[in-house]
Amino acid sequence: MKTLNLIPVLLFIFLSTGCVTEFVPEISESENVLVVEGLITDQPEANRVRITLSLPLSNLSDPLPVTSAIVTVKDDLGNIHELREKEPGNYYTNPARFRGEPGRKYFLLIESYMGTYVSSWMEMVPVPPIDSVWYEKEFVKLNQLGKVVEGCQIYLDTHDPMNYARFFRWNYSETWIFTLPYDVPNRVCWITEKSNRIFLTNTSYLAESAVKRMPVRKIATETDDRLKELYSIQVNQYSLNEEEFLYWEKIRKISDKTGGLYDVVPMTIQGNMKNINDPDELVLGFFSVSALSSQRKFIRDYFAGQKDLYTGCPFATVPISSPIRYLGELYWVIIMNYDEMTKTYTDQLRCADCTTRGTTVKPDFWPED
Repeated sequence: MKTLNLIPVLLFIFLSTGCVTEFVPEISESENVLVVEGLITDQPEANRVRITLSLPLSNLSDPLPVTSAIVTVKDDLGNIHELREKEPGNYYTNPARFRGEPGRKYFLLIESYMGTYVSSWMEMVPVPPIDSVWYEKEFVKLNQLGKVVEGCQIYLDTHDPMNYARFFRWNYSETWIFTLPYDVPNRVCWITEKSNRIFLTNTSYLAESAVKRMPVRKIATETDDRLKELYSIQVNQYSLNEEEFLYWEKIRKISDKTGGLYDVVPMTIQGNMKNINDPDELVLGFFSVSALSSQRKFIRDYFAGQKDLYTGCPFATVPISSPIRYLGELYWVIIMNYDEMTKTYTDQLRCADCTTRGTTVKPDFWPED
């Protein structure tokens, strides 16, 4: 059995529809550890398997990609699909030829210069649709002026009338629009962020597989402006088998104790991959097989105590004909008052250009009004 003097593992999570746990494990010896991240769903899109090598503690660069591997997915009917490497270490299915099917079992096979690795068989459990994504206003506190500050708690409800899905995982992607209070070229922008927590539920002990008032996202309106205009959250619901649920549950428990997924985790968590010629070799990551359903919720509401991030923009006003040194480098015009023949400028680029926080590209799903 190979012995590695492992130090804490750093876990980063990118939980969009097609992303899974991304590990950056650090080891103190020169021998690297293989890290496999893969997710197969029943959606008509390319699925990714990422294969990398861990790095020593002293190396702060990105993990080393494992290139030129032969990566295949096989199902319990004997069908084999080979993935193509599009970026170093990133292998993708062809959505025109492969799509996961609930009820089928799959395993992943990797043949590389590191060795030959295989996952355990993973069943794609059918997933029900999300019943609803909804929110409640919450009283947070009274501010210094004695005025109410409200927050927003977002929940979901779901159930499986057939009781097929007993283990669930969720993640979300949130998008909001914000508008600068000045008439500048880049005035309206959108920001998109993805969840960085693990949301799990086990309903196997219940007579009916049902989840009510599952907390998804809590927004403190006194600290940001995401609910000021229009806000959107897409919640993704994944079905899990028991093996994968237990894997995610271990990660969740450790991340809760250490304060979050971006903190150092005091142990390694072995997934479902192994070296067929050396079963004792440590392999990190997980090959996930999940059916997926999603629901999007828009929120346009008034929340008392909403934060305005742009009321404190520093500025100075000068005659419109006055030159401004370092304009466009250290200073930016935010107001042109032609009636009074003055212009107002700031030394805060964020107050003059919304792209310092977001993008001017409107999301495809955003409503016209």
